[in-house]
Amino acid sequence: MKKTISIDHGNRLTKSEHHVFPSSYLENGHVPSIGGDVLKYNGKTYTLVDQNLPVLNDKTKDERFFILSLFAIGKELADVAETIHKLTPHDHIKIDLLIGLPLQHYEIYKDKFE
Repeated sequence: MKKTISIDHGNRLTKSEHHVFPSSYLENGHVPSIGGDVLKYNGKTYTLVDQNLPVLNDKTKDERFFILSLFAIGKELADVAETIHKLTPHDHIKIDLLIGLPLQHYEIYKDKFE
C-alpha cells in the first residue's frame, strides 16, 4: 500500500489533506478519557492542545514539528483504517511525505529541514 501525505507546518495550525489541528501539544500530558488525540512515541505520550506557542522559524530547532508530523501521519492513516486492518503484519505502508516551508524561509532552512 502506498499513501502520499502532505503536511503544512504552520506555527499556529498544522494542516494535512483532510485535517487541521493546533500546532501545540503537551508532553506526558493527561490522556483524555474520551476522544482527544494522543500519540505515544519513543516512550513518551503526547496530547494535542489548543494553545498558542511562540513562533518558531527554524522548525528543526527541536522535535516539535517532527511530533506534529507524526500526528498528521496518524490522522491521515486513520482515514484509511479499514484498508490498513486488512494488511498482514508483514505488509508495509509506503508513505511519501510532501512537506513544505514558507517561501521566505526556504533557502535558509531547506537542507536542514530535509
